[in-house]
Amino acid sequence: MTADFPVGLATDSATDFAADFAAALRSGATPRGLRVHNGSDAACRFAVHRNHLVVSLTQALAEVYPAVRAVVGEAFFDAMAARHVLAHPPRSPVLAAWGGEFAGWLEGFEPAAAWPWLPDVARLEWARVYSTHAADAAPLAAAALAARWQPWPAPERLAASRLRLHPSLTVLASCHAVVSRWAAHQGRSRLEGARLDAPECALVLRQGSADAPAAVAMAAADAARATATEAAGSDGPDTGDFVVVVLPLGAAPARFVRRLHEGATLAEAGADALVLDGAFDAGPALAHLLSAGAVVGWDLPGDPS
Repeated sequence: MTADFPVGLATDSATDFAADFAAALRSGATPRGLRVHNGSDAACRFAVHRNHLVVSLTQALAEVYPAVRAVVGEAFFDAMAARHVLAHPPRSPVLAAWGGEFAGWLEGFEPAAAWPWLPDVARLEWARVYSTHAADAAPLAAAALAARWQPWPAPERLAASRLRLHPSLTVLASCHAVVSRWAAHQGRSRLEGARLDAPECALVLRQGSADAPAAVAMAAADAARATATEAAGSDGPDTGDFVVVVLPLGAAPARFVRRLHEGATLAEAGADALVLDGAFDAGPALAHLLSAGAVVGWDLPGDPS
């Protein structure tokens, strides 16, 4: 398929045609100026191209959101994904960067209203994709930190310190049992016995080796969360070089980690976590972050940059 461009206006006309072509892919109309070399019907040929595009991108979404697809079923997902493809087509040739708008779009997709927790399951799945492709960084080992801090810093300096967390890290806080539902629809656990009315939070992180430490929950006080930890703790993808893990968190540890990720000091992050849980202890939370390989730097005030 080609287009007819007026002489002397090839560049501008080509740009206009490209915009027309993109708009037609969404609307279903045939782009103006479209013609076919062999004389066949341009509208039919364009419809084939449009259908191929929608099917290909639907398959791409299915690979990113397997749990969402398992919840709603293959036919429902394909129809829903086709609608999303036309509403939010890729804006970059890098397909791995496309699909992040799906969770927000799901919130306004009325046919999926029967699953109010579905957008957060989608956010968890997208966080895993983001983690897979995020920049790399060497984790900070607790032993190296202890050797560096000799003597141990004064409490006021520690309180004013800031952590640098791994670029692949994402914190998801949901008012739904998002980790339990995601794990169940991945075949990693069963919903029986889980508290599906309880909110859940998760930390998603890429660890640098398939032999990296197993995922641990920072607040696994009740049996339901412990079950979710066991189910979700050794999540993939696993390439042999890295593994993406889902760490279930309590609300206070999740707030603590999120504030650290935003650049808050230890004191500021701890104070915010204490608002949610007056018994929150930053010590175990920090130990778990270090053991999971989530910390790549720890800066004390006055240290050389």
